[in-house]
Amino acid sequence: MCARAIDAAIKSPAAEREHLSGYRVARDRLSLQLLELSSRLGSYAWDEAEASELMRGISLAVKDECEAMTALPEWPGALDQVPLGV
Repeated sequence: MCARAIDAAIKSPAAEREHLSGYRVARDRLSLQLLELSSRLGSYAWDEAEASELMRGISLAVKDECEAMTALPEWPGALDQVPLGV
């Protein structure tokens, strides 16, 4: 997502702020919940029931992130389209 935003900003400098801001919003939406839940789980300040709840939350957050990544359209800047000899 970051590479896509940077690529779009390079191609359209007038919209750089918009592209990078869009990336930040998407990144935060997908990552902050995972970060918070992981931090709480890593604190070891939980009982068995809460640990189970935290792990389910992490699983759902990862699922949401995977779905968002697989829903992205094909990107012409993808590395698999760069010649290997470069």
